[in-house]
Amino acid sequence: MASGGRAAAVGIIAFIVGVTAGFFATGGNTIADAGDGAAPALEGTYTLGHVAPLSGDLSQYGSDGIAAARLAEADFNGYLGEIGAGWRLALAHEDTQTNPAIALDRITSLKARGVDAAIVYSSAAVNSIKGYVDANGMTVISGTSTAPQLAVAGDGVFRLVPDDTKQGPALASLIAGAGIEAVVPIWRSDTWGAGLEESSREALEGLGVAVAEGVRYNPESPAFPVSASVLAERVGELAAERGAGRVAVLSISFAETLEIMQEASAHGVLGDVAWFCTDGITGNTALLADPIGLAFAESVRLRGTQPAAADTPQREEVEARLVAELGRAPNTYAFGVYDAVWLFGKSVLESGSAEPEAVRAALPLVAAVHSGAIGHTNLNEAGDLDSADFSVWGVEGGEWRVVATYMARTGDVVPA
Repeated sequence: MASGGRAAAVGIIAFIVGVTAGFFATGGNTIADAGDGAAPALEGTYTLGHVAPLSGDLSQYGSDGIAAARLAEADFNGYLGEIGAGWRLALAHEDTQTNPAIALDRITSLKARGVDAAIVYSSAAVNSIKGYVDANGMTVISGTSTAPQLAVAGDGVFRLVPDDTKQGPALASLIAGAGIEAVVPIWRSDTWGAGLEESSREALEGLGVAVAEGVRYNPESPAFPVSASVLAERVGELAAERGAGRVAVLSISFAETLEIMQEASAHGVLGDVAWFCTDGITGNTALLADPIGLAFAESVRLRGTQPAAADTPQREEVEARLVAELGRAPNTYAFGVYDAVWLFGKSVLESGSAEPEAVRAALPLVAAVHSGAIGHTNLNEAGDLDSADFSVWGVEGGEWRVVATYMARTGDVVPA
């Protein structure tokens, strides 16, 4: 970190520490020293697992996330040095290959090595490990998991994103505002895909948009040629009834959206309707690098949602440093990974302990007063970010661009 950036970050965090200490104060004591006796001084190294999709369909999220996690690790350790702390934080990186079963294997391996907390990505991965995490008193922080089914109060999972009961209405407002009368969804049959399909369907129908029987595919054996044929048949029926300009496809998919669009390009009717996507693909560079995928995305005016990046100096600084390393703008979810490292470290610092129960108890209190790269980190009763606006992205001129913002408070879509 450049000296100016380090000074800015230290200044920001010093302010947070002051606020946090006041928040935790109980008769003049903090969490670390409240009680019958003084807490032992922290020393040595405390490890946070980073269980990330470094390969597979979510590999771009993983590559952005590992850069953000390493940046946060350096920044937090720099802060510990500034305050004279006698301990340091370390990250243990593990690749899930975007496979929930491998995610569970990696979590159990970390636990066997004495690591009791980890950053985990997709909802499918979180769902896979949740039973083990809760049974073993572990703590999981996710900056990307959004499935509503995982919003459970009192468990060991904390998520720095709002669940998809918030993204569904954002998508519905975007689609209805475009004059669409009927939608055919295509979605991954996993925890995340099923949850977002349900949330989107309910919100769309609430706005008077018909949602036809869609196409659900197994991400482990998707058979996209067949899915595209079925999708074309259902879209064709609606287009004949309502007109192609009033029909749309909603793709609830990860990087395989590219394969879906490659197959869809062979069906003329699928290129005649509008396409909408979600945070699972929005901003993905592989789609832009493929001539067929890019041409199709531009022809159908692809639009998608993603939690909006905070308009704060912290986010701008972190983004600038990640752009310098990655050579491109990071995915919005990378900022949640950056903040997850800080929240874990601050929870250890404020509780004066790396014991799982102490970290788990401190984390929501730290989050309530922390403001980081994602902005505020206040969590709701389920341990998820309490609210967020959504950016609307579109593929235009060969690149992803922010074209509007969905305002959560009003439900309006405001053009950029």
